Amino acid sequence: MIDAPDHTTEKRGDRSALAWLLAALLGIALSAAAGMTSYGYTTAQAEQRFSDVVDYVATQSLSYDAFNSAYATKNLIRVMEIAGEAARDMERDGSVDNATLEQYADQFNVTALIVTDASGNLVSESSKDDVGYESLAANLKEAPVLEVAAHPLKSYTARITLADDSVADIGCVARPDGEGIVVAVRHQSAKAVASNTLKLQSLLDGYETIDSGNIVIENDGKVVATNAVEPAVSGVFDLPATDAIVVNGIKERCLAGKVRLVNDSGEWYLGTFGKARDFYVYTYAPAQRYFEVVAAVVASVLALYGGVIATVVLVRRRAESQRFADLLLQERDYGDKLAKAAREASSANSAKTEFLRRMSHDLRTPINGIRGMVEVGNANADDLQKQTECRSKIWTASGLLLDLANEALDMSRLESGQVDLNLVPTDMVALNREVCDILERQAEERLVTIICDQRTLDHPYARVSVTHLKRLLLNIAGNAVKYNRQGGYVRLTCREVEPVDGVPVYEYTIADNGIGMSEEFQQHLYEPFSREE
Repeated sequence: MIDAPDHTTEKRGDRSALAWLLAALLGIALSAAAGMTSYGYTTAQAEQRFSDVVDYVATQSLSYDAFNSAYATKNLIRVMEIAGEAARDMERDGSVDNATLEQYADQFNVTALIVTDASGNLVSESSKDDVGYESLAANLKEAPVLEVAAHPLKSYTARITLADDSVADIGCVARPDGEGIVVAVRHQSAKAVASNTLKLQSLLDGYETIDSGNIVIENDGKVVATNAVEPAVSGVFDLPATDAIVVNGIKERCLAGKVRLVNDSGEWYLGTFGKARDFYVYTYAPAQRYFEVVAAVVASVLALYGGVIATVVLVRRRAESQRFADLLLQERDYGDKLAKAAREASSANSAKTEFLRRMSHDLRTPINGIRGMVEVGNANADDLQKQTECRSKIWTASGLLLDLANEALDMSRLESGQVDLNLVPTDMVALNREVCDILERQAEERLVTIICDQRTLDHPYARVSVTHLKRLLLNIAGNAVKYNRQGGYVRLTCREVEPVDGVPVYEYTIADNGIGMSEEFQQHLYEPFSREE
């Protein structure tokens, strides 16, 4: 025999595989959505942080420029005042030779005093630190300076940055005699200038790389401030190759204020730039720290989703286990019901068999009585009194036989084995005599005497089930007759005993002088159809 494939199991397996596939796809979709959302959020944060840096540089640079401009203006005004005082002293002393200028230079604490003609050519000078007419000649021949000689009321001052990044503050006024220009020069080294002015580099001291990333500030293509490296020489920055590549990548790929990914030798950076007055501010940071945040968010979403899936699976498995247990319980209940039905059927069959066996035994007694009375009637055909007596006894026995037949035909009681008592008022004395009359002929055939030892009762009437009481008495008394000995007797007696709660109690006694029962058999007295051999 070949078993057919279990299509239900296959369909269940297909549904389970489809459910897991959908769960996996949903997990991927949630992870992607979480990653994109997290990436967008982190880049927005980076844009905001980088924008704050640019705004900070722009705001602070205005303050720095104002301070530096005020400091420079103060120096320039002072140099111009010194030039005017020196010109007046020259007019008073009437001398412009080098020795006099050297004396004035020491007096006014300047680096150089220079006297030129109206064309800017040198007349005399006093200088030191290699800062004098030779290093400033080109500047002193410029039109704004020469206009001072042509217009004595004018004056001119300027800060000149020299080749070594030092500065020379010059103040120019016309000579009182109208024959040229007096120039006062105060020189400051690059280091001195740096120490006396506010630098953009100090703006970045409050920015840690780990918080704000690297910051590079350029002016005219030169790095003027950064937190990426320390300056090699005051005011000079040499960016590492990696930072230089990243800054160039930002210049090529990024729009102002928009964060973009920039790659350098396989390492990714998030960067952007902004403009603050004359400066370009480039900000960037390794993208790894942001990707780690994205990865952490994705991992958290996956963990949460996995927990939800695990909970759903656990709940479903518990539900399936409960359903399986319920099915087992239903099957067990069904099996118990089948077993109970089988037992009930067997019990019903046993009840039928038992009932029929008892009924066949009970039927024989009234039938034998009827047959005996018929024989007596036949034997006394001419005795009308005897005939009447026999017919009366036949009627009584046939009534009992009819009751037994009706009970046998009641199939519901036959199947259930239950006893339905029909209680009716009955003369207990007459009932006892009827039992004796039914057994009388059977007793005569066996040469056994039936004795109806019946006395008058205080309460002769009682509500009893006549059929069942007669069956009981006939069954016991009939057996006493059947298994008695010739010449023996069977005595039937009904008497009242002590009432219970005011209700009369009757006691039936069936006694015989037959062979009796052994003590061993008496232990089986109430077993159905048991008999001692």
